[in-house]
Amino acid sequence: FFFKQKTAYEIPKRDWSSDVCSSDLWGYFTHEGREADERLIGINDIATGVFYRGPRPYFGSSMRFKAELHDTSWRSSVSYITGAHAAKFGYQDHVGSTLSHFNLPVANNISYTFNNGVPTQLTLRAPYDSETHVHDGGLYAQDRWTIDRLTLNLGVRYDFYRTSFPAQTLGPTVYTPNRNVTFPAADLTKFNDITPKLGAAFDVFGNGRTAVKASFDKYVEQLTYGGTFGDSANPANRTVQNVNRSWNDRGGLGIDNDFTPQCDLLNPAANGECGPISSTAFGNPVPSTTYDPAILNGWGKRGYNWEASLAVQQQLMANVSLDVAYFRRWYGNFLATDNLAVAATDFDKFSVAAPSDSRLPGSGGQTIANLYNVTPAKFGQTNNLLTFAKNYGEQKESWQGVDVSINARLRGGVLAQGGFSSGRTLTDNCEIRAKLPELNVLNPYCHVETPYLTQLKMLGAYTLPRVDVQLSGTFQSIPGPQLVANVVYPTAAIAPSLGRPLAGNTATAQVNVIAPGTAYGDRLNQLDFRVGKILRFGTTKSSINIDIFNALNSNAVQTENASFALYRQPILVLNPRQVKFSVNFDF
Repeated sequence: FFFKQKTAYEIPKRDWSSDVCSSDLWGYFTHEGREADERLIGINDIATGVFYRGPRPYFGSSMRFKAELHDTSWRSSVSYITGAHAAKFGYQDHVGSTLSHFNLPVANNISYTFNNGVPTQLTLRAPYDSETHVHDGGLYAQDRWTIDRLTLNLGVRYDFYRTSFPAQTLGPTVYTPNRNVTFPAADLTKFNDITPKLGAAFDVFGNGRTAVKASFDKYVEQLTYGGTFGDSANPANRTVQNVNRSWNDRGGLGIDNDFTPQCDLLNPAANGECGPISSTAFGNPVPSTTYDPAILNGWGKRGYNWEASLAVQQQLMANVSLDVAYFRRWYGNFLATDNLAVAATDFDKFSVAAPSDSRLPGSGGQTIANLYNVTPAKFGQTNNLLTFAKNYGEQKESWQGVDVSINARLRGGVLAQGGFSSGRTLTDNCEIRAKLPELNVLNPYCHVETPYLTQLKMLGAYTLPRVDVQLSGTFQSIPGPQLVANVVYPTAAIAPSLGRPLAGNTATAQVNVIAPGTAYGDRLNQLDFRVGKILRFGTTKSSINIDIFNALNSNAVQTENASFALYRQPILVLNPRQVKFSVNFDF
């Protein structure tokens, strides 16, 4: 079989030199006076976690130039089946291009950060475009081979991934008026991987009622246009496009609390109400992050995971089976970013005390240690190297779990399925962060091991034979969201532990005081069911249905505010009980 898909995009060219970006393509602003909306500078209040007044910072991807950029895919396969073998060979290929523009739209390329209504920081941005070409695909071969009571599933796959970019120019913007650099066309990545796929099933007693199954497979990380090796690896993207600087709204011109930064924003050093910029590479043509050549080319360089499983399938009675399976998954080829401009000795440790609050685990009050702040002499210096984490120590990530399920198709048209899945995740990069404290200066949790999180799912269906009434329903019980409590600490509260104020005149630091994997929100327990009446008219059949969603009317919270000022305030809850009426016709 053969399949080909081709898409093309054409969007007018955009001018980045103006102070205000047009939103014609986005449909983001809802007010009629969109031009006025675009001039409203967005504010993020870290005390409440609320974005207001203007759009929150984000980027968008689309095709911009008056030229066609294509996305084309092919796939084909052929099978060969004999008595003992069922072989299959296939090919997949994809070629495409993406042109992205970032940090759009943000009024005047600036946004503000407040702490409970008080200005603390501003962010400056330099919009830019980048174009990346991707070519990826693979070849595979697999064979199912039956030998007496043993069935082997043997497979191997070759994957490739290529990225490149054309010549690109970064022009001047509001806060980088001198930026004008061209990057020549070049290839970015060239990955090759061969991965095995192995499986076996054994009929234990030869009666087809008890089977033992095992698998051992390797999978490579899925890479597309975006991510570390797509757009992010493009040199245009690797320049510093946004910086932060502290802001003390004291009224540099004699006006107190006027919510306008009284400083020269083109001066990177501290002046007026503004502190120094967070990266001196802002506006410079040199990429702030250099890629280690060892991670860009070769065999076996992509991120990957191995997965092993062992399962037993048992027929309990006619049309009723039980499956019990154990899975383990572990990952490799982790990456780490090393800021070569600083060393571990250029960071000072400090600690903070969590608020005393009965809603927090252990009622709060514990000390959150192993927090870091760069020394004032090194503030804003950036020279990042992206390389393998194994160059600095061992990093681990794994998941293991158990699935148990029952499937039944009983006489009389009864269908019932159900089971549970329980698993836990382990991540550990403590060795890496001991040498590279810049990785997560305000995140002390380098070893995270979640408890076993269990989800339960069931479904059933039955048709009452004499009255032709269908009854069906589903039930699911899923763990709630992991709890986070981001507490904002002023520099005055940190200085006694740090021995000095925060570097760069930074006014606040935000710290999550709940260790990941230790506290979770409401479980989602949801029951849905349907009642349908079948009507028959000769060869035509129809049904009148009543569906009830969330029949128990659960109001489980699915997303909560992470800011401690509004700790556990619901943001998204399960939709309330809903009833739907429908009619189906089959003819």
